[in-house]
Amino acid sequence: MTHKSSHNNVQTDIFPFLSPDDQELLKPAVQQQHDIKNRKNKLAQSSAPVKKVTVKYEDLQVNLSTCIKYDGVLTPITEYFETEEIETGIRVNDTDERRPINTEDLRLKLAEEYGEMCDSDYVTLTMLPTSNIIVPQIHGRKRGLSLEDRHGIYASLEQANLEPKYNMYVPSADGYVYHIRNGDVYTSCSKTGRIPIAKQLYEGINFNKPLIPFQVLSAFISISKEFTKQEVEVYGEILLLDGNYTLSIPPQDASKMNVQPIKNSGIADGSIKVMEIHSHHNFPAKPSPQDDESEIGTCLYTIIGKLDELFPEIQCRVHVNGRFISVNPSKLFSSPFPQNASSYPQVRVIKSDVIHEDSQI
Repeated sequence: MTHKSSHNNVQTDIFPFLSPDDQELLKPAVQQQHDIKNRKNKLAQSSAPVKKVTVKYEDLQVNLSTCIKYDGVLTPITEYFETEEIETGIRVNDTDERRPINTEDLRLKLAEEYGEMCDSDYVTLTMLPTSNIIVPQIHGRKRGLSLEDRHGIYASLEQANLEPKYNMYVPSADGYVYHIRNGDVYTSCSKTGRIPIAKQLYEGINFNKPLIPFQVLSAFISISKEFTKQEVEVYGEILLLDGNYTLSIPPQDASKMNVQPIKNSGIADGSIKVMEIHSHHNFPAKPSPQDDESEIGTCLYTIIGKLDELFPEIQCRVHVNGRFISVNPSKLFSSPFPQNASSYPQVRVIKSDVIHEDSQI
């Protein structure tokens, strides 16, 4: 028996991925999107039908260990096909008959992620016989031409709904980016670990002020070394005013295991507190649980340890989004060592590819 579907129950927007309250607020945008899709459907129905051409595609001898290497990345074939499809073949027209995975099957899967593979006339898939790796190649057109046509990064779900694409990437309040795949049969929404059209970013900080003169750091180390003789910690603040740095040692209660600044009215002259710095006398410059609880502001934090040695340990960090990010001290302090190799012409530099056994890569 054939059942006629009810178009009134068909979900044609991506707002179900929001809470019910948010969906209610966005009803006008939903209606606008419905109107846009209806106009597109009318245009598509008026187009002339395309004559089908039967094309023979090459079968691929794949197994569960097969990988696809594209753009320098190895991806297991299991990311694109089920285990049963890889081992026994793809089901033919919902029957029990199965056929091997062919080049077109894989190209269609890859095109969902890489838009430049949408046109089969420009894509070649080569199976490397000795390595069990399939290498896609794009021919005759600029790579990435179709990528942005099928992928989009959006600031909100509302924006994605107004300008939908097959693959949409939207940030969420939980801190994750979600991949919304706007398919013909269904639309999916899931956390993603990769955005094909985005540039790779790396964690870190960029110090937006001039480097802190090493003399300021040296002054604090000298003070700390004096108190290290008594095995006592010291606390200081590095302030910036009119482009000049100063070291402040505020009133504090210091002991062997901790140091507690005495609260005051704050900085009166308009200086910016750039860094809080304290010593661990003979102990390593490793943050303690107390340090982790205290160092959660927006300034930089530095710990000086092993002050009984000629060159003490220095650890710098910032607190961002509930966790700490380490910072190389050379990004914050000027170097105490002059760098002028040209003053020593008697030193002849010989380049070598030999790595010293003690060196680390």
